[in-house]
Amino acid sequence: MIIEFAATNFRSINERAVLDFRLSGQVGKKELSDNLIFHSEKSHGDPLLRTALIYGANASGKSNLLKALLGLEYMVINSHKWTLDSRIPTYEPFKLKVDSLKKSSILEVDFIAANDIRYIYKVEYDFDSIISEELYMFGHKQQRTQESLIFSRKKNLKITFGADYRGRRSFSLLKNQLLLSRAAIEDIPILVEPYRFFSTYLLNTVATNSAFDELTLINAAKIFDGKDEKDILYQAALVSMIKAADVGISDIYIKQVDESEFRFPEAIPEEDRQKLIERYQRRIKTSHPVYENGVYLREEEFDLSEESLGTRKFLGMATFIIDALQNGMVIVVDELDKSLHPLLSRMLIRIFQNPEMNTKNAQLIFSTHDVSLMDKEILRRDQIYLIDKELDGETIVGRLSNISGISKVVAWQKWYMAGMLRGVPGINDYQIDMKFTPQNFEHA
Repeated sequence: MIIEFAATNFRSINERAVLDFRLSGQVGKKELSDNLIFHSEKSHGDPLLRTALIYGANASGKSNLLKALLGLEYMVINSHKWTLDSRIPTYEPFKLKVDSLKKSSILEVDFIAANDIRYIYKVEYDFDSIISEELYMFGHKQQRTQESLIFSRKKNLKITFGADYRGRRSFSLLKNQLLLSRAAIEDIPILVEPYRFFSTYLLNTVATNSAFDELTLINAAKIFDGKDEKDILYQAALVSMIKAADVGISDIYIKQVDESEFRFPEAIPEEDRQKLIERYQRRIKTSHPVYENGVYLREEEFDLSEESLGTRKFLGMATFIIDALQNGMVIVVDELDKSLHPLLSRMLIRIFQNPEMNTKNAQLIFSTHDVSLMDKEILRRDQIYLIDKELDGETIVGRLSNISGISKVVAWQKWYMAGMLRGVPGINDYQIDMKFTPQNFEHA
C-alpha cells in the first residue's frame, strides 16, 4: 500500500508535489468507511484510501506524477545493471526554469510492504549520479511510531547503516546505481521486502500503451494455462468479472494452435520461426452463446483478436485486478477509462472498495477524464485529486476535500466542468482562426 508519494523537479513538476493517500481531516472516518483501509499497527498511521482518482486538463502534469512513480520503480528494478558512466534515464528535470535544469530530482515514497512493515524510501539524483539514497522502517509489532534508519548514503561518502540493519555492509556501487536495487542479485534479507514492493507488488502502467496490451495478454495466458487449485480459482474469478461486465462472453480459455497452421516467409531464420511459434502457439479464445428465435443453440468460438478493443482492455485490466486482490498489490494506471465504458470503471472501483472482495487491502490509483465518476455516492471527497498547471508551467496538486465549502455542493461534476475547482483546460474559442482565404493556399 502507498501512504504517500512525492516528486521534485521531474518533468512539469518543479516544486515538491505530493499525493497523500491517507484520509483527509476534512472527511470523517464514518463517511463511506468501506472506501478506507484501517490498520491495527499504530506505525501505519491514519486509514488509507482503497482507490484514488486523479483529474486534470491535458498537459497539466497528472501523467507526469504517475511517471515519476514509474521512474522510481524503474530505477529500483534496473539500476544494478547500469554500467559505468551510463546516464540515468529517469532524470528529466523541469525545463521551463534555468535553475531547475541544474538541480537534482527527488523521488520519495512512504509505503507498507507485503510483510506489513512500513518503509520510507527517498532518492535524489542527477543525470549520471545518485546524490543520496535513504531507507527507513517502522518497528513491526512494536507499536513504534517513529522511523528508524536502515541505510543512508551520500555521494562520495561511506554508507551509514542503522541499528536494525543486518547483512553485508561492503558494496562496490557505481555512482549511478541504487543500493536497494542490489537486493535483486544479492542476499540482503532486510532489503528484500522493500525491493519486492517495487518489483512485484506495484503495477504502474499506461492503459493506452501497446506494451500494456502485450503484458496483459501474457498475464491472461498464464492464468488460463494453469492447472492447480489457485489457477482454477483465478480463472473462475476472471470469467465471473467478464460475465459481470456484460460483453457477451460466456467463457475464456487457452487453445493450442498446431504448428502446421503457421505460415512463414521462406527466408525467415529457423530460430526466429521457433520464437514466433512459441509466442503465439497458445491463443486466448472466448466463447459466445448463439441463439435462434430466442432459443440457445450452441457456443461460437472467437479468437481474442476478434473482440472489441474495449473488451480486450477490460480483460487485460481484469487479470491484474484478480492478481492485485489476491496479493494486496497497488495498481497505478494512467488513463484507465480509455476504451472502457464509465459503468465498467465504476465496477472496478466498487470491487476495490468492497472489503469482502478486497480482503488483502489492494489499492487502485488512476488518472481519468471521466467526470461521471466524480460522484459522492461512490467516492469520498478525499479520494479525488485535482492536478493543474500554473502560468509558468509548473504542476500543482490539489485535493477536492481541501476546497472550502465543497461538502455542501451537490454535483461536484458541474463545479469541476465549470472550472470552479481548477484542473480543467482554459479553452478560448476566440483564439481559433478559421478565416480561410485563397492566398492561404498554394496550388500545384
